[in-house]
Amino acid sequence: MSFRTRNCIIALSVFIVSVCLITPLLHSQGLNLPTNRYGISFGNSRNFTGLRFNVIDRDVEEIKGINVTLWRSDENKEASVKGISLGFYSPEAGNLTGIQAGGLVAAHKNLKGISLGLIAAGAEDECSGITIGGLAAGAGNNASGIMIGLLAAGAGESAKGIMFGGLAAGAGDNFTGIATGLLAAGAGESAKGIMLGGLAAGAGNDFTGIASGLLAAGAGESAKGIIFGGLAAGAGDNLTGISCSFLASGAGDECKGITIGGLVAGAGNDLTGFSFGGIAAGAGNDSKGILLGGLAAGAGDSATGIIIGGIFAGAGDSVHGLTIGGIAAGSHDITGITLALGTVKAVNDGSMNGFSASAFNHIKGRQHGVSIGLVNYAQELNGIQLGLINYVRDNPPMWRVLPLVNAHFD
Repeated sequence: MSFRTRNCIIALSVFIVSVCLITPLLHSQGLNLPTNRYGISFGNSRNFTGLRFNVIDRDVEEIKGINVTLWRSDENKEASVKGISLGFYSPEAGNLTGIQAGGLVAAHKNLKGISLGLIAAGAEDECSGITIGGLAAGAGNNASGIMIGLLAAGAGESAKGIMFGGLAAGAGDNFTGIATGLLAAGAGESAKGIMLGGLAAGAGNDFTGIASGLLAAGAGESAKGIIFGGLAAGAGDNLTGISCSFLASGAGDECKGITIGGLVAGAGNDLTGFSFGGIAAGAGNDSKGILLGGLAAGAGDSATGIIIGGIFAGAGDSVHGLTIGGIAAGSHDITGITLALGTVKAVNDGSMNGFSASAFNHIKGRQHGVSIGLVNYAQELNGIQLGLINYVRDNPPMWRVLPLVNAHFD
């Protein structure tokens, strides 16, 4: 660069700064070339299209083109700026559309386009496009697009798109898209998409998609998809899909799919699918599918499928299928194959239909099928008992207690 060219650039810079500093003090509309509406403007021109320089914007109406300001103003809340807005401290207007960059990018109404704020970027109403804030990025109401904030990113109401927040990301109401936060990611009401939170992820009401949180993941009401929570994963009401947690996994109401809990897995009411709990797995009402519990597996009412518990397996009313209990297995009514080291029991006035094997088969009702054990007991029998001692209460007195084999056929 020649000496003459460098001097020209310095002179032009001094001229621009001087005009920008003087014109606001004179309360003029600025120095505009070649017209008052188009070209290059120095000062507080309120309506202009082209290249505009000003120190502080006040009561601006509409600017189109490239707008460069040095400082922010609280007297510019109704302004509309379209194009490129650059501010040493803060590009600020009622509506900002296009490309905005500065220390703080703020729109009192809507922010649209690509916005970069070294401190923060956002809008009191809506943000759409790409919004990046060094500390925070977001919208008071709705946001759509990509939002990135070193501390937080989100929207007070609904958000759609991709959100990355160093600590938290999400929406106060509804969220659709991908949200990730070092501490938390989620939505106050419903969420659809992928949510990754260092500690927690999910939605206050309904969630659909993938949610993962080091401590907890899930939804206050219903959840559909894949849920991973370090301590807890699930839904307050219904859960459909895959749920996995080191401590507990499940749903307060109904659970369908694959549910895995390091300690406990299950549903408050009905469970359908595969459920595994390191200590217990089951359902408060009915279960259908496969239940595996380190200590216990079963259902409060009926269980259908495969039920395996390290100590106990069964259901309050009935079991149908394969039931295996490390120590005990049973229900009121038993149908299928039932195995236990200690005892298989059908409680008062119950029934056993199929095959059972344990040290003590205790059928306090009617047995239809075969039982094998050291001791077999049935109040009524339509089948065979094989064991050291076999007792059938409804047999004639001389045939009630027999070694090795006892039988009765209606």
